[in-house]
Amino acid sequence: MQLPASDTHWDLAGLAAGAQTPINSAEFLFSSDVVAEGRGRVVGEVTMPASGGTFGWLGPAIDMVLGRSYVTVLPVGNTCLTLGMRLDSIGAAFLPGERVRIHGSVLGVDGPYSLTSATVISESGRVIGTGTGRFLSIPSAARARELPDLRPFSDRGVELAEALGTQVTERHDDGLTVRFDYSPPLANPHGVLHGGVQIAMFETAVARHHNLFNSAGGTALLADLTISFLSPVVAEEHNGVSIRTRTFRSGRRIALTRAEIVGADGHVCSSVTATFNISHS
Repeated sequence: MQLPASDTHWDLAGLAAGAQTPINSAEFLFSSDVVAEGRGRVVGEVTMPASGGTFGWLGPAIDMVLGRSYVTVLPVGNTCLTLGMRLDSIGAAFLPGERVRIHGSVLGVDGPYSLTSATVISESGRVIGTGTGRFLSIPSAARARELPDLRPFSDRGVELAEALGTQVTERHDDGLTVRFDYSPPLANPHGVLHGGVQIAMFETAVARHHNLFNSAGGTALLADLTISFLSPVVAEEHNGVSIRTRTFRSGRRIALTRAEIVGADGHVCSSVTATFNISHS
């Protein structure tokens, strides 16, 4: 399979404007959009909320760009399933309403599996982060039903944690249990919780964890996050989504936290390790 060289993803040459297929509701809620697509390459854009947002806000868009990059080289009738992702950030603060570009490309394909990469670029043109993803080719799902009167979270005038209905439901010796509201628009076309939304939830949960457990104080800024999707998160509106966080290591400048989503049957559905830089300025 012939793929474009990775150093060509910095511009839009050779790409068709817009998305070949509509974005899904979860990506729309996080103000994500597709700027251009081509074989093995996708450029997406995210508008940050009025509060400025965090790197976790980009989770649905990065997942979208990484996955769509692979889909552009698949046969018609196929899509992909996210197996795992890693995000790295330089810890830059986002401006209110800032538009962030994400340039994605396919690094390699082996049978049904692929490795894709993304570069996150600020409105001023600075590289502020990267993402990599592992994907599995699967048959396409039926298109998700239309969801009328859907408004992006950024238009609701609330912080992301409030928009997701974040609640600390239990405090443990080594961490927290944090519950999030669930609604059908947060699902992917297969009807399970969108992988990028899980990233946003994980970052929100471990930030709460840091605020309660790091005695050194300071502001926690995401440095890196690695997530493994072990089984689909099939959530129900009346139960929501619960994340259990655990302190792995915490210091004055660096905090390492682990977290997981556990399904109703007690099995771990997704697992995350996240590193935060602690700013004391």
